[in-house]
Amino acid sequence: VAPGQFRNISNAASIGQDIFAIKFGLQDFFERRSFWDPADGALDWTVALRGGKKKTAFMDQSQGRKKAGEKHLTALAQDLKEGRVACGDLKTLAERFMAALRDEDAGICMRELDSFASTGSQVSLIPPRPEDAP
Repeated sequence: VAPGQFRNISNAASIGQDIFAIKFGLQDFFERRSFWDPADGALDWTVALRGGKKKTAFMDQSQGRKKAGEKHLTALAQDLKEGRVACGDLKTLAERFMAALRDEDAGICMRELDSFASTGSQVSLIPPRPEDAP
């Protein structure tokens, strides 16, 4: 993820083709296993992680979670940009992240979905180095 940006993963392997950095040799690895063909264009991380399959039932289920997570993160980014939340306010940031992870109505927090529960999420905040702080 580029500096100053955010990424929502939502167990949806949502990186897609928006790849900021990749480990040396990983594209060759995916190509050798037929998970990606350079003739198809840029590496699609989501497709490669599915073994080259364009779509799965889990991806259909997870897209709502992904969109809801993006909505939470976009709102938080806007609040940070407009000064309603300070980037150094780690307590508020953690609360906002946890609110997103606990959003059952949007399907982000799932008690039971096909025998899959997502109630064990964690938030870790790393404060900026003093020289990088605004």
